Amino acid sequence: TDQDDGGIVKSSRKTITIPARGALSKSMGSDIIANLFGVTSRSFGSILVEGDVNRIAAVGGVSAQVDPNDATKGLKTAQVNTLFLDSPEVMGVNEEERRFAGIEKSVQRRTNLILREVAGQSCRVRLRLYSAAGAKMGESTVDVAASQYRQINDVFGASGMALGDGPFQSVEVTAQVVSGSGRVVGVATVNDNISRNPEIFLLALPGPTDGGPWVGF
Repeated sequence: TDQDDGGIVKSSRKTITIPARGALSKSMGSDIIANLFGVTSRSFGSILVEGDVNRIAAVGGVSAQVDPNDATKGLKTAQVNTLFLDSPEVMGVNEEERRFAGIEKSVQRRTNLILREVAGQSCRVRLRLYSAAGAKMGESTVDVAASQYRQINDVFGASGMALGDGPFQSVEVTAQVVSGSGRVVGVATVNDNISRNPEIFLLALPGPTDGGPWVGF
């Protein structure tokens, strides 16, 4: 989605060969959006990897300056592993909710939610928010078109649950496909309002319920 061109959805396709036991060069891999795909405008979206995907390991990292006014302070990077289309994080219709507990809205941070359809089919997704005590705070249902990358800026705000300015902390977000043939990945991004540094979390199934204790998902 090209933010410098009115939000028009565009695509760029490149073919590369990775040598045996090799990797992308550091210069290319450090900014793959610009150096491989040639995208230099302000944009957001996703990357689909095709080919010998069973023979490679792929990890994406989103980086931002720790201090937007001082590059000498370095970068902070949020890492996300790639997913297969049949990974448990990919949800289909009427499957168990995928979830993440830890989104917030405060003077320091805000939370966005990304829904990415990966099967080329449209669907509807029900979103819910729960407080740390387990009380439901809000619910909404959104349409996700085939292959759409849908980003909800500020889950708590007008484009999300319309819960106001908060602050909200330690809130759980859940997502469930309730109709349609689409398959969706949910991603929560908790962003620093000052540096814009992201923390990125995949919505996932709950962890094991026996044999614990267990922490997280």
